[in-house]
Parts: sequence; C-alpha cells; structure tokens
Amino acid sequence: MFARTTAIISSILVLLLFLSAAEALTAEQELKFSNVLPGGFAEKTLQIQSDDLKSYVAITVAGVAEDWIEISPANGYVSKDSPLNIAVTVKPPADAKPGTYAAYIVYDEPRQDAVTSYVGSPKTTSVTIEVTETQVLQARVNNMEVFSQGGKIIATADVENTGNVIIAPRIVLEIGGLSSQAQSGENILPTKSSIVRTELDASSLANNVYTAKVSAYLQDSLLRSDTMQVSLGKSASGKLLQFSAGEAEVGKPSQIKGVFQNSGSNEVLAQLKAIVRHDSNVDYVESQKIAVQPGGQANLTSYFTPQASGKYSIEGYVVFDSTATASQAIEVSVKQPVPLSFGLLPIAAFAALAVLLFFIIRARRFSTRRRK
Repeated sequence: MFARTTAIISSILVLLLFLSAAEALTAEQELKFSNVLPGGFAEKTLQIQSDDLKSYVAITVAGVAEDWIEISPANGYVSKDSPLNIAVTVKPPADAKPGTYAAYIVYDEPRQDAVTSYVGSPKTTSVTIEVTETQVLQARVNNMEVFSQGGKIIATADVENTGNVIIAPRIVLEIGGLSSQAQSGENILPTKSSIVRTELDASSLANNVYTAKVSAYLQDSLLRSDTMQVSLGKSASGKLLQFSAGEAEVGKPSQIKGVFQNSGSNEVLAQLKAIVRHDSNVDYVESQKIAVQPGGQANLTSYFTPQASGKYSIEGYVVFDSTATASQAIEVSVKQPVPLSFGLLPIAAFAALAVLLFFIIRARRFSTRRRK
C-alpha cells in the first residue's frame, strides 16, 4: 500500500511539473513573410517568453520549407525579465516557384535526467512564406538626426528596406551653403534597416545656429526630407564619463551602459547611441532620452542581442542638444549559453516529493506504533 501511494504521488508531481512547464513558454502563433523573391532574403524576430524564473529552450525547424529557414540562436535561456529573441531568416532557393509555403518553428525545454528528454509538449509557431517573382523596390526612413561632433556636422538617417530587393540609399546634408552626400556603406537586405551617415567639416562655419536640411533618397526617389536646427556654439557641453557592456550570451539581451555628465549651463536631453559590429554585421542601438540638469549626471542604458558567439566591437557616444560627445570603443566576448542539468522546476518538484514522502513515512510509523 505504501509503495503504491508513493508511486501515485510521484506520477502526479511529474505530470504537474510537465504541464506547468509546457504552459510557461509562449511566443507568436504565426510569422508571415510576404513578397519574398526566389533566391531572396527576409528576416523577422521571434520572441519567446516564459513565466518561469529561468528556462533553457531549444529551437528547431520542421515542415515542407524547413530547408529555407535559418534560426539564430538555436537555443538559450529565457526568463520572466529576459525574453529570448530568435532571428528567423528565410532564403528560398533561386528555383523556387511562386506560391505559399509553410514550416514550423518548434521550441521546447530540454531536460538532462532519466525521466524524459523534454519538459512537457513542444510549442510551435507557424511560418508562412509567400514567394513571388515581382520585384518590389521601396523603403522608409524611420528617423533622421543632425548633430555636431569633434568639429564636424553629422547627419544620419535610419532607413528600413520594406521591399524585396537589396537597396543602397543615399543621404544628403545641406547647411550654411555647404553640401555633403553619402551612400549607404552597406547594402540593406529586405526587411532589414541600417543607418546611412554623412558629414561636413564645420571649420569654415561660424559659432552660430544653423538650419540643416537632410534628405534621403532611394535611387532618384525622395524618401524623406527634414530641416533641423544645429548649433556650433558653446551653449551645450558634456562628456561620456564611462562606457561599458555587461556579460553577453548568444540570444540574450546584453546591456550597454554609459554615464553622461552635463557640464553646460542648461538642461539637456541625453541619449546614448552605440554601433555594434561583429564580422560583417553592424547593428545600431540607442537608449531612451533622459533630461540631465546642469552639473548633473545620468546613467544611460541600451541593449543588443548577439546572434552568434565571438568578439564584438562596440562604439558609443551620447547625443545632447544637437551635440555629441567623443566616441569610446570597447570589445565584448559573446559566449554560447550552457544548459543546466536541472532547472528550477525539477528541483522544486523533487523537493516537494521528498517532503511528501517524509510525512507519509512518518504517518506510517506512527500508525504502526499505535497498532502495537
């Protein structure tokens, strides 16, 4: 009777463990890729969330079009406060016929014990790929900015490729009778975005406030044109005192931190900007804008999510009142996540089982003594 009761309790605990873990992981139900060319490229981010304190997740691809899909990272940790961002890249072969194709992203919580290889049943996100032979050339500008830095006037435009062919937009800066233009330093793939940047030598300009005109073009088509005020005077002064990054793992958001000091006489809005480079990949990230009083300091934080291990170089500066601090550069080593043998839920379950068995044994002994 005692052995049977113990077996039933163990089975119930294991079942509850599996069910709770299966419900813990959540993600979008569908990722849809439209207007992808044969031999083309498209990418979206799948964010996996969890109600657990910490879970190790493995991600795989299945379905008819699974060979067209790449995921990075293929595993990692997810918790309540830190979702796992998976880059889902679609690359139909050059001979793919127009039509709609399907696949699935499968994600689950693997275990390394003798009970089962996975915690609960796997979850899936359906992937729909619409292949077309019609080329779509289009883009949009999400943001434009002008600021002075180290004796130069710099203009940037955040351009997103919303079409299905590779683009190389250009940006034009006009200020004080001077003009400068530059083309994107890298071709922008479909669904991706990049910062296009140009600069002017400000040595011939007086210390004054100027109206700068910034225009972004895709071939001969104007995407967007803005006018902004930029000052070459000394009304704003500040410094990036510290620049650092936290520990970094593949698939896990990593902090980029900067400490800014406002040494001017007016309140300014400060924003940390960082350029993250790894191999041929370049990402641009930025913090929220924070108001900083004269003589005050602000802790500015941004995040990047590495998709591969290796050395990353990060260049950072703070933009405030149409001015930027000098840049600082650091290197970060990104590691692959290492799965744990037992997660928090298994430990809690076995602890609960041990407590139950203790009381069952105690009650059985007490019952035996009474019969004697």
